[in-house]
Amino acid sequence: MLQLKPFEEQFCSLAKSYELLRDSCPSATLSLDNFYPMLHWMLLLLCLYGVLRSLIDLLQLSKRDKLKCYYIFSAATATFLGVTMGFFDLHLWLMLTYATINVAPFYMWPWLVYQTISAACAMFQLLSVVLWGHSEHKMSQAVDLSTTLAFISYVYFSKRMIDLMLNQHTAEVLMLWRAQN
Repeated sequence: MLQLKPFEEQFCSLAKSYELLRDSCPSATLSLDNFYPMLHWMLLLLCLYGVLRSLIDLLQLSKRDKLKCYYIFSAATATFLGVTMGFFDLHLWLMLTYATINVAPFYMWPWLVYQTISAACAMFQLLSVVLWGHSEHKMSQAVDLSTTLAFISYVYFSKRMIDLMLNQHTAEVLMLWRAQN
C-alpha cells in the first residue's frame, strides 16, 4: 500500500540512504558517536575512583583493624593475605584504567571476571547473613553489593560500547588524548 509522507521526512530518508545531510534532518536518530565521549570520561572517572579507593584500602591494612575478622589465620598471615589481595585489586584497577585510556577492551576482562566472582561471593555471604541473621550490617552489605553490581554493569556496557565503536573507528580516533605529530 502506498503511504504518503511529509516532504521533510521523505527528503531526510533519501539523504540518509546516500549518507548526505545527516545533521540537517530534524528526525536524526541517536547514535553512539554522540554519547561515546561522555561515557568514556565517566568510565575514566570510575577507574580513577577505583585506583584511589584501592590505594586507600591498601594503606589502611597497616592498622590491622580490618583484619580482626579472620579467625582462621594468625595476624601476620592475615596481614600478608590482605596486602597481597590489595595489590592484586590495585593492579586490576590500573589495568582497567589502561584499557580505558588506550581503548583496549581486551584488558577489561580480568577486572570484570574478578569483580563478578567477588560479587558472587558477597551475594552468597549476604544471603547467608539474611537467612541466619548473624549480622547487624545487612543494609551496608546490600548497598556495597548493589554498588559493585552497578560498577560491573557499567564497565561491561562500556566494554561492549568500545567494541562497537572499534568496528566503526580506529583506536587512535577513540582515545581521550591523541598524540600530536
